[in-house]
Amino acid sequence: METVMYHKKGDVAIVQFHRPTVRNAVNQQMMSELEQLLSEWEQDPQIKIIVFQGDKNAFVSGGDLEEFHQLHTCAEIEPIMKRMGGILERIHQLPALTIARVEGPAVGGGCEIAMSCDWVVASDHATLGMIQVRLGITTGWGGAARLMKKVGSSTAMNILLSGKRYSAREGMELGMVDFLLDEEDKSFEDQFDHWLHPYTKLSCSLIRHYKQLAKQVEKGASSSELFEREATKCGLLWETEEHRLAVDSFLIRRGR
Repeated sequence: METVMYHKKGDVAIVQFHRPTVRNAVNQQMMSELEQLLSEWEQDPQIKIIVFQGDKNAFVSGGDLEEFHQLHTCAEIEPIMKRMGGILERIHQLPALTIARVEGPAVGGGCEIAMSCDWVVASDHATLGMIQVRLGITTGWGGAARLMKKVGSSTAMNILLSGKRYSAREGMELGMVDFLLDEEDKSFEDQFDHWLHPYTKLSCSLIRHYKQLAKQVEKGASSSELFEREATKCGLLWETEEHRLAVDSFLIRRGR
């Protein structure tokens, strides 16, 4: 692969957008490589966390305007937009926990990618923004709808129509950023690894259960529809050795 770098640390997958000369802008080759990876992830029951990251200069700067600006009509560009929108929807629906690790700018399509993930974890130096209106267009990859679900329609409308770039701290206040890491004492990479570590210790079954539950709630399912599923899952995990050992450890610490 040329436009993304990919490796696994145990059951955690790391994906780095890698087109540094154009600030990691998305082109059709990157779409093809992401589709290839998605086909692998969707079939891998062992992956529990997928981290998407860029570099200090950019998370993703959006679509590659030099490549896409060669297309002049709706008939030419719409299939490209739908293709990338489908990729982001597949990311959004993955059973694994997805995290956008944002160290630099995530603007335009880059912000849409971040919004397709379950969590956005940002550096103090990161910026985010749906800047498409500055180019006289709307979001094209489904990012507006996901932003509206994440921060509420009123706040999202302001973000979308202003075309403003927000600091990571402003993004946190607006609800675009879920976790803001302070780099005062350690590098962002070290801070992120420290922050991520507790989640890597959780079982794949636990993470995937809550991810599936969240998707059902997103679709409008009520607690009356879901409580039996929660009870069944809890009962199945109650039988496991992991649960028995955890309870024994807790009782020992309490001084049973």
